[in-house]
Amino acid sequence: MNENLLIWILVVTIGVYIYKKFFEKNIGKKKEIKRKSEFAINDIPSGYEVYEDDTFFVHGVKHRFNDCLKWAKGDNCQIYFKRENNNKYDSNAIAVYGKSSTGERKLGYIAAEIADDLVYNELDNKIKARLIGVEIKETPFIEYEILVKKASD
Repeated sequence: MNENLLIWILVVTIGVYIYKKFFEKNIGKKKEIKRKSEFAINDIPSGYEVYEDDTFFVHGVKHRFNDCLKWAKGDNCQIYFKRENNNKYDSNAIAVYGKSSTGERKLGYIAAEIADDLVYNELDNKIKARLIGVEIKETPFIEYEILVKKASD
């Protein structure tokens, strides 16, 4: 009986330690947030149009939380795309990079189905990113538009 109680106490103690070490550090702290209104959304460059007439969110940002946070804390936040032909998981992958006063970092990816469509239609080398907004909470949300070069008339 005493042995089971000791094991139970040990398990609870380890659980509390793990919770404090890895999860509690973000509880109660003010989250860094940038909203759409804090960004000067650039005009659409001449000769480009919005792809799918929609906005998208960067995928994979939860794996790059610290990079996203450092980027978002900077001034003059911008994003751009870079095709990753040699990506071992997806040969159509298009990465999203961020540049600000805090440096340049990989933030995530265009959603695979969107990247597949862009590559299939040979648009991957005719696109630009237009940052719409950023919100950093428990998970970063980076909203953007894909601008595609208009076909020549």
